[in-house]
Parts: sequence; structure tokens; C-alpha cells
Amino acid sequence: MAKILLVEDSLFMKELIVHTLRDEKYEIIHAKNGAEGLELIHSRHPDCIILDLVLPDIPGIDIIKTLHSQKSAIPVIVLTANIQKTAEKECKELGVEYYLQKPPNKAELSRSIRHVLMGKEESLHNYVDAIQELFNIGIGKAAAIINDILDVHINIKVVSARVLSFDTYKNELLAHNTSGYFSAVRMKYENSFSGIAVLVFPPDSANRVFSLITKKIHSAHIQTVVKPETLSEVGNILLNGIMGSISNIIGTRLSFSVPEYIENKIEHILEIDEFAEGLEILVGEICFEIKQYEIVATTIIVMKSSSFGKLIVGLKKLTLK
Repeated sequence: MAKILLVEDSLFMKELIVHTLRDEKYEIIHAKNGAEGLELIHSRHPDCIILDLVLPDIPGIDIIKTLHSQKSAIPVIVLTANIQKTAEKECKELGVEYYLQKPPNKAELSRSIRHVLMGKEESLHNYVDAIQELFNIGIGKAAAIINDILDVHINIKVVSARVLSFDTYKNELLAHNTSGYFSAVRMKYENSFSGIAVLVFPPDSANRVFSLITKKIHSAHIQTVVKPETLSEVGNILLNGIMGSISNIIGTRLSFSVPEYIENKIEHILEIDEFAEGLEILVGEICFEIKQYEIVATTIIVMKSSSFGKLIVGLKKLTLK
């Protein structure tokens, strides 16, 4: 269900808009002033914003300028009584999708919301190939290092890249692993661009990678002790390669946490609750091609919608060169 943030100080107009959209099956969040609207933008991560320009504390145009400066990917629909063409022109120059007059026309408002939501989905679809290429560049840089560690030729490739909701991806994983437990290496990244990066192995694949690396270690006790450290290092190399590619695109240096090895259910591995709502999940499925071994893994990049917007802006600049 799409989430719509309505920033409107008039309770009458708020009720009118909610009534107008009652059949559209949207989740509507209301902010009665600009400060509350900005707080909800960052805490609830709406899919679309309907914004009044005249608010009791912060002018609506300043909220638009803030979103524009943050390279936000959230589409904005202005709903206002201001009919001045200069105001409309300024809003459009700052990326506003639709500039509608009060009171809202049901057909016009519904059509505008559908169009901006469709545009958001198309934007994700249009850049999936570019995102996959980012994964491939990062993996390519990491592959040579992994080859040296394993002392065996290994071809690592990204077979697909997708943008999914957490629930969709969780269901896919559980369909192939009914126990629900996975081996994973997780790193947090932050700066102006934040989230978590995770390399997830089905248990059998994790054991195969570990066996290859430690094939000269015969002590079962030593193998048990070093397994977390060994797989953490593999994950560290792969995730740093991928996130380095993303960092180069967005032009921001990222800070990383120490890689953490985890064996748990996927919801605990990803710590989705920590990031609340409004997440984009980039999923890159990786295949390790090693003779006589079948090893698969998945790289998951979880980021807030605001961070994903910055990535899209970076990819747009890249494609325009």
C-alpha cells in the first residue's frame, strides 16, 4: 500500500482530501505544519507528498527546497490556493511533479498521485541494469583477492540485481531454505548515505567456502574457532568492493563498521526494525563458479529511501556522460 504524506494545516481541507481519496487504498499520514511534515518525511519515508505552500511555521516552498538540496527521490504534489504563475514556475524548477489548485478535483488529484507513483516505479526499473553493473564492478575488484585467498581459480559474477521490499525478499529466501537460518556477514555504512550491507550464504554454501579456504587445517576445533573470522574476511572483501563502487557514483566517502559474522534468521540478520519504515533493498545474486563446487550467495544492500534517491541521482549523471 502506497504511503501518502499530506502536509496541510487546515483540518477542513485535510478531511476533504482524505474523503476524496477514500477509494484509492492509500495509507494517508497527516502533518498539520511544516516542522511536523519534515519530521514525518524522515521517520515515515512516504512514497508521495501532497504539500500546501502556506503553512503556519515553514513556507511550503522551503520544504521543497530542502528536499531538492537533499536530492530526495520522493515525488511532491503541491495543492494550493496560490494561482500565481511565478510560484508554479519556481516549484516546477525545484522538481515538483504537479501543481494543483484548491479545492482538489478528485479525478485530477487521483491521476496525479498515480502518475508520480508509477514514475517512481519506472525510475527503479530503468536503473536496475546500472545497479547490476555497479555490483559487477565491485565484485570484479574483489575477485582477484578472493582468488589469492582460495588458491584456486574462481569466477564470481552477479547474475541479477533487483530492488525489492523486505517481505518479498524474505519469502523468496524461505522458499529455498525452510529452516530459515542463514550464514551472513553484515557491515553498517554511514555518512550522508547510510544503511547496511550484507553477504548472505545458505548454510551449505558457507561451509563450502570455509572448507576451501581452510583445506589445509585438519583440526576440527581450530576450524570451528576460525570460521567466523574466515567468512567475515570474505564478506569484508566483497562488500567493500561493491560499496566502493556505489561510493564512487554518489561522490561520498562512506564509513564502515567492523564486519560481523552472524548465523540467524534473515529478519534478525538485516535488523530491519532498526531502520523503521521507508527502505529500499537492493538485492544482488552472486554466483561463485568453482570447479566441482556449487556456491551461491546474495548481497543485500539496505538503504533508506533518501539514500536511494542519491544513488539514482548519481546514476542519472553517469548515464548522461
